[in-house]
Amino acid sequence: MQVEYQFVNESHFQQLIELGDELFDNEVEEELLKRFLDDERHHLLLAVIGDQIVGFASGLDYIHPDKKLQLFINEVSVLETYQSKGIRRELVRRLVDYGKSLKCAEAWVTTVV
Repeated sequence: MQVEYQFVNESHFQQLIELGDELFDNEVEEELLKRFLDDERHHLLLAVIGDQIVGFASGLDYIHPDKKLQLFINEVSVLETYQSKGIRRELVRRLVDYGKSLKCAEAWVTTVV
C-alpha cells in the first residue's frame, strides 16, 4: 500500500464532493470547498492511494496580535478501511512540517474524548 501525501488542488474537487460524509463530518458543499481552496491560509493535506483519497488533515495558519504565527489543525480523518495504518499520524506530521515552512511557531491540535 503506497500512500501519497499531497495538498488539495482543483483536480481533487469532484472527488471530495463525492466522498462527502464518508470522510468529512458532513456533506461537502461545493461553494464552501471553493471558498476554502481560495483562501491561502487554509490548508488541506490529502492521503491518496492510487487515485482514491483515503484521508485528510485540515488546518489554518493564523495571526494573533500577541503571538507569532500559529498553525491550528482543525480536523484529521481517514476512511475506516485505512485506519490503524499510521496515516493519521503521518498527515499530522506533514501538516506540522508544512506549518514550520510557513514560519509557524506552534501547532495546535484539538481532540474529542
